[in-house]
Amino acid sequence: MKRLVVLFCAVLAGCGGEDGGPSSPGAAGTGGGGTTGAAGSGGSGGGGVIRDQLAGTDWGITWTEVVCATVTGFGYEQDYYIGFGCTLTDGSTGIQMEAGTYNISGNTLTTVPDRATCPGVGPSAVTFSVNQSNLVIQTPTEVIIFERVAPGGSGGGAATYGCFDDQLVFTPMPIRPV
Repeated sequence: MKRLVVLFCAVLAGCGGEDGGPSSPGAAGTGGGGTTGAAGSGGSGGGGVIRDQLAGTDWGITWTEVVCATVTGFGYEQDYYIGFGCTLTDGSTGIQMEAGTYNISGNTLTTVPDRATCPGVGPSAVTFSVNQSNLVIQTPTEVIIFERVAPGGSGGGAATYGCFDDQLVFTPMPIRPV
């Protein structure tokens, strides 16, 4: 998860310390992965050229109303992660995490989580489009526009995994199987 923490730290303007997690969201048995496989590689989940535009890239949103960011990544091997991170009152980063597998059929992106920090997550299907700059997700109630995020930062950061409620109150929780 260190790569995810580094991305949050880059977007949230820095973190300090070590996260103590695996070296990347794609590490075996941990969380999705934004950069597995090689560009243009195959895979069994459909999507072809569209999948190749989506996979191998990290996408992010910085929420200006609060010191938070959402980062997501999709791998060529049909794995994904999505994390929502905020700077906590003690200056560390709280990260709500979900990871699993995905499939593309036409303009529908289906995700099936197999591990998460919050209870009650399940499969979802959304309409999406992707181009050189943006990943656009449409749900029945909103349109979410992610921008490409260049991996950056100077290393791991102090982070705690857990779950945010609707008022952004954070409760520490481990990443666990769904």
